[in-house]
Amino acid sequence: MLQSIARGFARQRPAATHLKTMRDVKDKFLKGRTKKEAKKEIHQFARTWEYPAELPLAQVRLAPSPLPPLLTSRIHSVFSKYKRADIYDRGNLYMKVYTQIHSSEKAGVLLPDRVPFQNSADFQLLHPELIFTPRRKPGLPPSVTSATKLAGASAPEDSVPQVPLKPDETRPSLIKKFTAKDRYAGFLEYDHNLVVAYLARKFPESYHISLRILKEIRQKFPAFRPKTVLDFGAGLAPSFWATEEVFPQTEAYVAVEPNPYMKKLGKYLTKEQPNLLWMDSILETRGLAFEKFDLIICSFVLEEVGSPQDRQLVVNSLYDRLEEGGKLVFVLPGTPMGFRFLTDLRNFVIEKPRDECNIVAPCPHHLACPLEREAKNFCRFEQSWNRYNRSVLPKTSRERDIIRSKFCYLVVRKDRTPQTPEECRTKEEQTLFWGRILAPIMKRGGHSILDLCNFQGQFERRTVARSHENKMWLRCTKRLHWGDSWWFPLPIRRKLKRDHFRYKPKNTKKRAPNGPGGN
Repeated sequence: MLQSIARGFARQRPAATHLKTMRDVKDKFLKGRTKKEAKKEIHQFARTWEYPAELPLAQVRLAPSPLPPLLTSRIHSVFSKYKRADIYDRGNLYMKVYTQIHSSEKAGVLLPDRVPFQNSADFQLLHPELIFTPRRKPGLPPSVTSATKLAGASAPEDSVPQVPLKPDETRPSLIKKFTAKDRYAGFLEYDHNLVVAYLARKFPESYHISLRILKEIRQKFPAFRPKTVLDFGAGLAPSFWATEEVFPQTEAYVAVEPNPYMKKLGKYLTKEQPNLLWMDSILETRGLAFEKFDLIICSFVLEEVGSPQDRQLVVNSLYDRLEEGGKLVFVLPGTPMGFRFLTDLRNFVIEKPRDECNIVAPCPHHLACPLEREAKNFCRFEQSWNRYNRSVLPKTSRERDIIRSKFCYLVVRKDRTPQTPEECRTKEEQTLFWGRILAPIMKRGGHSILDLCNFQGQFERRTVARSHENKMWLRCTKRLHWGDSWWFPLPIRRKLKRDHFRYKPKNTKKRAPNGPGGN
């Protein structure tokens, strides 16, 4: 094991004269040391490689991190009021229903004449081949109507009852039927039980995804310091804690949440926060001292809105409330339905002039999405996050400690940005045109394969090998992951180089068609 590591290290670093042969490697690292000490020195010596300065700017993926201590203590106090078996049961049922609702479509070619932000039920009538048909009925009871995120809450906070978690026979209905043609699609109606289930299963995921996107914005725009933030459809305000960590200088944070159960528990989790203001509807923000916001977050909201017209109204309203030079963030599930909504959002931005607004992440171009015409691929990214600590909510024996969630996102800047790489003045501005890695990197021994979306608006598969002129390219692929950026130019393959520089005489004797003598 140790010799293979040393052999690979000596092969990847041929410039070091003292590591040319395996005998030199053994003399330097293995002689007079144990295997553990020698392995540690080899890894420490490998860290002395000088990677390019662009590598930290290209790394976007966020490692799993714990929640803030104050937030963790309050979540622990919430879970301590209920039995763990009830929390597990309600959380598993919530995630099952959530997956059935938002993962009912298949990946396919999106036609240009489709209705923007169309419901899955109406989308099924036009494209029945792109809808999953389960073999067995989910067995989920239907209910009445569904409220949208645009309307205000009708019930006051004082009238919200503290309903304990119920056993299975008294479980309330979880989804709501919105059309008779699609019996498996609907919307979740959050009551007190589902709010606790959301806190147990969905809250850490939303926090880590928001934290990753906000850190990417700070990385691309170091001078961006938002003073006012609007969180539309805040839920339990996971984006608030992410914003406090990335932009602690925020003066006013407005959380719009119409659901009374979500709002009440969210207020408890964020109490004693002087810069946070809760509201029932976006219409109430007109009474504030400021009319527009520097940063607007809309995380996992559009899929919960009832109709395409309401979704379009939400997008238009949020864009109108954005300050000049501000950032608008949309987060959607990493499913074909979420990618379809994301494509409609991109079309909404592309139709506007470049001097007014631009796409800054994750797309490196301002053109039509190349994956829109792909039959099996769609754009999404992955974020890992940890479950709660053992003292807060222990996991079961069948659950994993680290979970990987898929999501789609779009960051829009309401201002003019450089339109070509030649207009960039800083390294941060150049990152807007770096290619985006759209799939896990296929890392091999002597080469790596990357699926990229480049700034020409094309989807390409690029191979980076050790035989290329710069061996640092292959080393950087070992440090990058799905969702990071790629800034190296297209390399010339070794075979093409050999064919290009090979000597070819101008006058060559042609061979006879039937041998040396011809006929």
